[in-house]
Amino acid sequence: MIDQIKALREQRARLIADAQALIPAGNKAMNAEQRGKFDRMIADAQVLKGTIDNLETLDAEQRSQTARAANNPRPGQHAESTAKSNLRDFMRTGERRAAISTGSTSGGYLLNQEMYPEIVEAQKMFAGLSLALKPWHTDTGIPVKVPMSNDTANLASDITDGAASTEVEVPLTGFISQVDDFDSGYVLVTVAELEDANYDVEAFVRNRLSKRIYRALAQKLVTGGTNIQSVITSATAGNTSAAPTTVGYADLVGLYSQLDPAYLPNAKWVMNQGTRNSLLSIMDNYGRPLFVPSVNKDELDTILGHPVVISPYHPVMAAGVAGCVQFGDFSEGFTLRDVSNMMLFRLVERWLPDYGSYGFLAKARFGAFATNAGTNPVYNLIQHA
Repeated sequence: MIDQIKALREQRARLIADAQALIPAGNKAMNAEQRGKFDRMIADAQVLKGTIDNLETLDAEQRSQTARAANNPRPGQHAESTAKSNLRDFMRTGERRAAISTGSTSGGYLLNQEMYPEIVEAQKMFAGLSLALKPWHTDTGIPVKVPMSNDTANLASDITDGAASTEVEVPLTGFISQVDDFDSGYVLVTVAELEDANYDVEAFVRNRLSKRIYRALAQKLVTGGTNIQSVITSATAGNTSAAPTTVGYADLVGLYSQLDPAYLPNAKWVMNQGTRNSLLSIMDNYGRPLFVPSVNKDELDTILGHPVVISPYHPVMAAGVAGCVQFGDFSEGFTLRDVSNMMLFRLVERWLPDYGSYGFLAKARFGAFATNAGTNPVYNLIQHA
């Protein structure tokens, strides 16, 4: 399967390269035929990307199942799986073992009949931006004083022999970091369902509840929350694009040139998928594609040699909008604070007497704040009004 994934990645890269080859020199407008071919190729590339992602997920699951099978031989026909036993014990007694919970919504219970081995999940990319920020783990959610200093304007002085030194204090500022509570919403499972579960319940519920939490976090990092500063409004205003609803090569070069060289080694581009797709047809001044797709699993696509991070909640290109494209070192510009680990709560009394069901709820606490002490590690592209 690894060879198949590699071949598909190479095919996608060739497809994008062929699409970019259709772009006329000098960034001239495409004719109708060229535009039609270009759009079809990009659409095919997007389909390949989805296939690659699905194959990688399947490959990872197969590897996980193989590892589990090696360490936990399949029980006999009348034996009970460890995951199923642990889950039932947790639901009945609250004892925490390896497994956690399963779920339902508003009476739509998961029916444990004979089923396809995998539950098909609707996917949505969401974690890229949070991984680009500087992580800070705290054991509690109490307010914490965060000190900041910008000493870049102070230089050592050249003095004569025997001359007295002068006092040059380090400028210090600070603020209080607090966190927001994130709630997944509860899910229900019947006692009968618990007895009949014939799939990996632990992985199913852990993935769904945690993804609810992190999708919400990804959105709040863009829009802002009570104690989560937006990466858009907290960034520095950069250059203004030449057109209100498009981004050109000169716009990106202008944004690139504004960033302090100290931040370039770890700098990233952040944008939504629609903006990324619009950049696929842009050439530099020498007729080379600006956007370079990666053929390796562990590498990101690049623009001007820097990785592209997709954030689905970033603003779309529109007149006067700030931050549809961002560039900079996000690990230096923002800190993401998480408290302890995501917690799972077992809710018994509310639903068990009337519905014969248990409820499960996930909670987590996060805070995020800008760490720009005046040196501007992240810039927003401003769309022309």
